[in-house]
Parts: sequence; C-alpha cells; structure tokens
Amino acid sequence: MGHPLFGDSEYGGDIVLRGLNTASYRQFVHHQLELLPRQALHAQSLSIKHPFTQQLLTIEAELPEDFKTCLERWDAFEREQLKKS
Repeated sequence: MGHPLFGDSEYGGDIVLRGLNTASYRQFVHHQLELLPRQALHAQSLSIKHPFTQQLLTIEAELPEDFKTCLERWDAFEREQLKKS
C-alpha cells in the first residue's frame, strides 16, 4: 500500500521514502532507526475471549521506553522545523 511501518526492513520502513529531502533529515531518520531498531508497532491493549471459558481477557501495555523516546524526538524535530519556516 506504500505505507510501511517505521523500521520494517522488508517493506521499506528502514529507509527514507518521504519527508524532507535534506541531509539533516536523512541523518535524523537514521538515528531514529538506530534508537528503535525494530518495527514501530505497539498495541496499548488487546482483548480476546478465552477459548474454554469464553471470559474476555484484556492485556494492556505501556509504550516501551525506546518507542516513547523516538516519538519525543520526532515531536522535537518537527517543532524545530516549524521554527525555521
């Protein structure tokens, strides 16, 4: 579909496909990929029915620290770009 997950090397999420066409942007993305060397995919919660009891089971998980850091750095980068424009 042309929208790979960040960090997904099989579908192009490990290279710069879109965004700014500058060396600083490419370097920023490269550093982000080093920080988060996996697919940027996370579920805050998952719910399933137990196969025997049919009870609804819900599992919740916070964002991992590397994921949080990556998002914080993207926000900071975007704010910096807005200041420049």
